Amino acid sequence: MNVVFVDDEPKIREGLSAYLKNCPDISRVDAFSSSEGCLDFLSSNAADLLITDIKMPGASGLDLIQELRRIYPKMDIIILSGYGRFDYAKRAIELGVRRFLTKPTNLKELEHVIHEIAVEKMDYPLSDNLMVQKVIQCIHARYMEAITLKDLAEEAFISPNYLCRRFKEVTGTSPLQYLAKLRMDKAAELLLNSPLSISEIAERVGFSDSRYFSKQFKRWKGQTPQDFRRRHQDSSSR
Repeated sequence: MNVVFVDDEPKIREGLSAYLKNCPDISRVDAFSSSEGCLDFLSSNAADLLITDIKMPGASGLDLIQELRRIYPKMDIIILSGYGRFDYAKRAIELGVRRFLTKPTNLKELEHVIHEIAVEKMDYPLSDNLMVQKVIQCIHARYMEAITLKDLAEEAFISPNYLCRRFKEVTGTSPLQYLAKLRMDKAAELLLNSPLSISEIAERVGFSDSRYFSKQFKRWKGQTPQDFRRRHQDSSSR
């Protein structure tokens, strides 16, 4: 499995990373000192398991997990924390965390949990999991193009039907729904942070027809692009 590990304490990060790299079920470990660094990495790289601390400078481990759940709702997650607080454990359960382990870490227990996850993934081959994340990376790289389901399937060398099935198992949504949401989120950013016209923004996020773009934007955001921009400009000027 490919593992990402987040802990702001250098000794723990370096020591546990070295230990994890020797685990038979792990093929790669990428370690980060912050939630922000981890999120940036996962926007363009694949992983099967997240192991994270909770209390860190900037975004907490729980903030990281909440954000990842939007992108990878079925990613396995283990928390390692020096805080055994009930409210942390409760929130971890709500976010679907696989295991909440307290520090100092029992390495044998951690390795056992990792092995359990690896065995379960044998039912859904690692190659399939990585394939879905490769398609997600492709969507993020090409959302501004007129990309189709067939294009995405060809990127992964599989059939469109197989892609849809596996993609939904991993993310909880279809490839085209994921693409549409990303486009609308990017369009909203441009509406708020650029002087571009509606038709220019439509083109920037993969639409050749600005009317169709406006219709889709209203479907996703509940208001037209013009109203969205106007209301946010009005609220920021108060």
